[in-house]
Amino acid sequence: MKLRYKSVSPIIATILIIVVSLVLVAILVSWGQNFVQRNTSQADNSIDTSCMGADLSVSYCEYSSVEKKLSFVLTNSGDIIFPTDSNFFLTLIDANKDLNSSNTNILDSNSFGIGEAKKIEIEDYNAVSPIRMTIRNTKCSGFFKEVVCR
Repeated sequence: MKLRYKSVSPIIATILIIVVSLVLVAILVSWGQNFVQRNTSQADNSIDTSCMGADLSVSYCEYSSVEKKLSFVLTNSGDIIFPTDSNFFLTLIDANKDLNSSNTNILDSNSFGIGEAKKIEIEDYNAVSPIRMTIRNTKCSGFFKEVVCR
């Protein structure tokens, strides 16, 4: 007695493979879509947009080695108002790579409105020009402005 094995026809086998593949793809796409949506919403919530549009410009930057005084005009050229509780910090590095980071709260705790300009003078500062200035703000921790004063 001979045993005969009946096999699945090639057309039915091909259809079964396609159906199983489509089901697996649908499961992966559904999982991936939920994963991406969840992670992008977490990323959106972690971005601080309150400082978007912040910008400062520095004009009339001058250092007098005779008077040992650094003078410059700081202008809020961005789209946000810096409130009174935000402090501006100034870091200075001269041509000899001497660091001075003792200038904190250079605007005397005043708010700094859009388009407003203030003259800043740092006295008793002994340096060799050019001087690289970096200005940071406590409200916008990732924002800074860097200029070179000659």
